[in-house]
Amino acid sequence: MNFNKYRPQLLLLLITFLSSALIWLAFYKNIPQKIGFPQTSLETVYANYDGPNYMIIAKCGYHKDCIAQNFSLPLPLEYYPAHLPGFPLLIKYFNFYVNTPKAMLLATLFGSLLFTLTSYFFYKLFFKEKPLFGWRF
Repeated sequence: MNFNKYRPQLLLLLITFLSSALIWLAFYKNIPQKIGFPQTSLETVYANYDGPNYMIIAKCGYHKDCIAQNFSLPLPLEYYPAHLPGFPLLIKYFNFYVNTPKAMLLATLFGSLLFTLTSYFFYKLFFKEKPLFGWRF
């Protein structure tokens, strides 16, 4: 198989993956605390990712009774259906392989990779091809 044809796409996917992994690794290794921020870890990423709201929808769908019985959160039950269905469905899919917080990060990574490819093809369709930072592919 000739991978030179797909070299720009593979390079962009690699950059997207590595940048996400680098940020998550910093929180996994607790680097923010070492440079003067308060106690942080990967759980900080899970908690501040709007993730619990999406994880609730991934677990219960949009059924108010299930949400009311399984979760005690301060927001009204009408708030949760406001979350888009695609992301909770991806979380639910990845939840078959890993636990829910990790599934949330995998769903985000998958969405980022898909967005990267979509953006590449969109820009390629509407703009003249020019070298990226002087690099020829």
